[in-house]
Amino acid sequence: MDQFFQQLVNGLTLGSLYALIAVGYTVVYGIVQLINFAHGEVFMIGAFGALTTYLLFFDGKTSLWILPIMIIGAILASVGTAVAMERVAYRPLRNAPRLAPLITAIGISVFLQEFVRLFYERPGWTLFAFAGMALGVGYYVGARVAKAELNHPVSKWYDRAALIGAVVGAVAVWVVVRQVDSDLTAVAGDFTATTAR
Repeated sequence: MDQFFQQLVNGLTLGSLYALIAVGYTVVYGIVQLINFAHGEVFMIGAFGALTTYLLFFDGKTSLWILPIMIIGAILASVGTAVAMERVAYRPLRNAPRLAPLITAIGISVFLQEFVRLFYERPGWTLFAFAGMALGVGYYVGARVAKAELNHPVSKWYDRAALIGAVVGAVAVWVVVRQVDSDLTAVAGDFTATTAR
């Protein structure tokens, strides 16, 4: 009988999560007339945001008061991801043909899945933190610098300058981190060779 009630609770929990995601799909489609294929990934980012909050602040501790803080971390992660998706990917395609936002949504879905998979398989926290800061700073600088309105019939290219700045910033940080990592590896190799003598 205990197993029945446990499975009942599991089914209700999973079913309520499915219902919540379905309501989100319905609301998004009803407002912007777009099937957002990355909607489930926003929920996934929220779950990993809660996990990251736990690992950063409460690793190994268990208490009931930790749960609301983890929920706040999940909210910040999922809302931040959704706002960034709308600003970077969907807003420039607001007046584009219907197929362009649909393909963009599929691309964002795959990107978020792979980002989380790579992030949690090899947790190089520092590299991803710097890459995130570079994306934010590059986006901000690109948005400030691009003041010329180069309008296009389908999209406005001055909206894309921020995205280009974010990509350039991320590549620059990647190059710097790779250079520092190779320098540190060379120094460690020299140190090991010196101490072995």
